[in-house]
Amino acid sequence: MNESFDVEVVLHEVLEVLRRHNIPVETASLNVSLLDAAFDEHIPQLKSYKAGHFHRPIVIDNVPLLFQAQRRYPFDEIVQVLDHELMPPIEAFAEDLQQEYPALKIEIVTKSATQSPDSPHLLDLHSYRLGVDCQFSDDIHADYNEIDLAIFLQQREATAYPGLSAWVGWLVDEESGGDWGVDTVYTSTIEGLDYAPHRLDLLQTALPSYFKSFRKEIVRKLSGELTQAR
Repeated sequence: MNESFDVEVVLHEVLEVLRRHNIPVETASLNVSLLDAAFDEHIPQLKSYKAGHFHRPIVIDNVPLLFQAQRRYPFDEIVQVLDHELMPPIEAFAEDLQQEYPALKIEIVTKSATQSPDSPHLLDLHSYRLGVDCQFSDDIHADYNEIDLAIFLQQREATAYPGLSAWVGWLVDEESGGDWGVDTVYTSTIEGLDYAPHRLDLLQTALPSYFKSFRKEIVRKLSGELTQAR
């Protein structure tokens, strides 16, 4: 670690600040995020550990304290990486499906949204979706008429880390009010985990399983098996 940076000194100073404000501290933690260059400079022993999460518990004056530092990946940069790495196999998959099932409406979907942090209805500060939608008829209000493969990147607030998730599922009208829910048929172990390069590698490895599940649901729907099961 950089000689100018000492976890114990930092936490000791944090504890002193809290005590000066007459806060009866039982435990405390400090979580900081750093961009790649700063992370490598200040925590060089983790330079080759791209999960990039430094975790150091320590006890000072009988108070358990925790220092955490995590690599910060800017949201827009992650979106560029997802498009570059995942779009080609997704496009190839969608093209194959459209050739195999020309009567179905199959679309590649990319959607991004940013909300004001002051919005009273804030769900995600930033969100991005990449995937494939398959619609079986023009009845857009029918349950189990659209199967989606969705890869989501979501950041709840400025201090949160962008989370990566993916699923295959059917759109269902939850309360007949136009609010769609999802009947998920396949997901994986990356669900909702903070983005990191090695987790994108896991998703890339898992993509064939998502494609297989998506195709399986199309077959079930066209064969009538899905209708009978529901």
